[in-house]
Amino acid sequence: MPRLARLDGPGVLHHVIIRGIERRRKSYYEYVKEGISQGRRPELVGGGFIRSLGGWDVIKESGLKSIGRVKGDDRILGDGDFVLRVLKEADEKFDR
Repeated sequence: MPRLARLDGPGVLHHVIIRGIERRRKSYYEYVKEGISQGRRPELVGGGFIRSLGGWDVIKESGLKSIGRVKGDDRILGDGDFVLRVLKEADEKFDR
């Protein structure tokens, strides 16, 4: 007599999860493949800090020393003035 496959809860759940992961991995691979064909995009190069200073070209031309000290905080995206303003507002609300 042939042996019948037994489907239990954990086995089915594992199968569904693995299939979903494989499907998402394949979709992500296709997404990356399409992005590579677009080449290097300037709006996606450099971090927020570099971008807020005007990009690498501005930094290379003037050098970081001529820009001076810039206030930054990893929790806040934006240039130095914006960071200072946000921190000041947060401190004022905290003091109240």
